[in-house]
Amino acid sequence: MKKIIYFFTLLFLSSVVFGQVPQKISYQAVVRNSGNTLVTNTQVGVLISITNANDSAYYREIQTPTTNANGLFSIAVGAGIPFTGTFASIDWSKSGYYIKTQIDPAGGTNYSISGSSQLLSVPYALYAANGSAAGKNVGDMQYWDGGKWVTVAAGANGSTLTLCNGIPHWGACTLPNALPTVVTLAISLPGNRTPGNQVGLITSIGGSPIIAKGFCWSKNQNPTIADNLDTANFSTVNKIDTFSTLSWDTYDYNTTYYFRAYATNAAGTAYGNQISLTTGNNPYVTYTIGQSYGGGTIFYLDSTQQHGLVAATSDASTSIQWFNGGYVATNALDTSIGGGKANTTAIINVQSSGSYAASIASQTANGFSDWYLPSKKELALMYTNLHAKGLGGFVGNYYWTSSEYNANQAWAQDFGQYNSQFSYWKNNQARVRAVRKF
Repeated sequence: MKKIIYFFTLLFLSSVVFGQVPQKISYQAVVRNSGNTLVTNTQVGVLISITNANDSAYYREIQTPTTNANGLFSIAVGAGIPFTGTFASIDWSKSGYYIKTQIDPAGGTNYSISGSSQLLSVPYALYAANGSAAGKNVGDMQYWDGGKWVTVAAGANGSTLTLCNGIPHWGACTLPNALPTVVTLAISLPGNRTPGNQVGLITSIGGSPIIAKGFCWSKNQNPTIADNLDTANFSTVNKIDTFSTLSWDTYDYNTTYYFRAYATNAAGTAYGNQISLTTGNNPYVTYTIGQSYGGGTIFYLDSTQQHGLVAATSDASTSIQWFNGGYVATNALDTSIGGGKANTTAIINVQSSGSYAASIASQTANGFSDWYLPSKKELALMYTNLHAKGLGGFVGNYYWTSSEYNANQAWAQDFGQYNSQFSYWKNNQARVRAVRKF
């Protein structure tokens, strides 16, 4: 399967100045894929770091913004979930700070994109925020709450100062009835003989110590601790913890599961956001060319014999043109095995809605919605592995591929006596047979 490489384009970086700390830094970026296509309306995982020139981090935080229709996301650095240092403790009076961005386009913590740029100037409000909070009366004290200095007013004569849940407090310590705060960051299901991971974060213990924590999961939405449990050892507040125990023995194949991180204190149990994942095929089952599977007939298998491509059981169209009425380049130039999916997306992005080969091929059929128009090599395999062996129900006629030849022509193949591939004018009529990956 072809690996998609993502990258991002930094739009601008600027400070947001408020009258009081904590200050934040506005940050915006555009995410595009390797085909220069915008990654739109998608939640992405973002790891922001404030570093020195040697890439040593003073501060790191996680955010999960959603890109808009233009592939743009906007965040405020300093407003995310911190797990290294605190934003307010950065000494902005010093120079040589860099801002490093790492992005997971899938919304988790598998950061495949990385970029860094120097902060050439520091906003005055951030510089000024490094000063301590000022007392107002004789006897005022200050304590560090993990993000800023907080003033504790002087108490009455004879009163007792108590440390209550880490905070200085005048009088007896009475813990509030507050639940913890939990975030479910990422879930990955098992691969071929490899365990999956559960990644969670406790951002606040609430009003009392944590007594239980982990992940709950179910085939039904919003799982609770009454369902299936995987206990975990979250180390400390604001530290990301990965829990690797998921195995194929636990789950059914081709089934959707729902996961939530949880944490329990004396006040009760709090749950993180829900993440759903669908299991795949049994990793110990192999398949054969010509086998009926996944809404069609298998015509290609990778080296594992567990994944490949299927051809639909019938033609999606017996006579249709390749284009949508305009001779324009779509950059659908991939001819490789596995390249038809990206080609089909590129064609539809340019040609928009209408009745043409790629659009017809991508329609839902046999219970699946991920069909696409095959690439040049994919169609050749359909001929060799199916049609030449009397399989697949093809006819001896021309079939379209998704591989573009130029702005005016695309590749087609004769499934008749010549078995040749040739460039064909986009306004010509040919048949369409859709394929999908499994």
